[in-house]
Amino acid sequence: MPTTEKKATFIMRKDWRNYTKKMKVEDKAELLDAIFLYQNGMEVGKLSYAVSLVFDHMVANFENFEEEYQKKCDQKRENAKKRRWKQGSKKKEEKTEQTETTTPLPAPTDEEASQEAKKDAELWEIVEAFVEYKAEHYHQIQHQIKKNGKENYLDKQYSEAEKLVKLVGGIINLKAILKFCLVDDFRKKQILSIRKLRERNKEKVPYYEVIVDQIKDWKPPPSKVAKIPTV
Repeated sequence: MPTTEKKATFIMRKDWRNYTKKMKVEDKAELLDAIFLYQNGMEVGKLSYAVSLVFDHMVANFENFEEEYQKKCDQKRENAKKRRWKQGSKKKEEKTEQTETTTPLPAPTDEEASQEAKKDAELWEIVEAFVEYKAEHYHQIQHQIKKNGKENYLDKQYSEAEKLVKLVGGIINLKAILKFCLVDDFRKKQILSIRKLRERNKEKVPYYEVIVDQIKDWKPPPSKVAKIPTV
C-alpha cells in the first residue's frame, strides 16, 4: 500500500497506454477504480484476469515511485534540519560576536524539520513542473539546461523561487503567477525562467508585481482551461 503520509498526487506513465489501449471499456473502468482504491490506502477487491495483469504491473511501479519519493523526502527533511541549525547558529553568533565563546542554537525538532521539508518539497515540485514545461516548448531553455546541467539549473531556479515566495506572500501566490505565465499568450513567451520575474520592465517595476496586478481579476477563457499545465 502507498505511504500513509498525506499526498494529493501520484505518478502514472504515458507508456502505460500500451497496456490499456486494447482493453474493454468496462475493464478500463475496473482498472481505474482499482488504482484509486490502492492510492487511497483502501482494499482492492478481486479483479478480472486481464485487469489484474495490468494492475500488478502498475503496483510494482507505484512501489518504486513511492520508494524514490520517500528517499527524496528524507533527504529534504535532513537538509532542512541542517539548514535551520546553521541559520540559528549564525544568528546566535551575530548577537554574541563580541564574546569569546558562542553556544549554537539547538537543532530544530523533527516536527519543525518535517514541516520545513514539506514546504521545500512543494516548492521544488512547482519549480520542476515549470522548468519541464518551458524546456519542452522553448529551445532556449533546453540549451540552458544542457549547458549548465539539469540539477544545477533547477537549483538556481529553486533559489529564485525561494526569494519570490517571500516577495509575493507565499507559495500559493507564486503558483498562481507561474501558472499565468504558462497560459497567457504574451507572458508565456516573455517569462521563460523564474529568475525573469524579479527583473524590471522599462518603468523599473519588477515583472512579478506587474503580473500580480494582471491576475487579480483574471479568469482563463473556457478554451484554455483544459490546457493549463499542472504547476
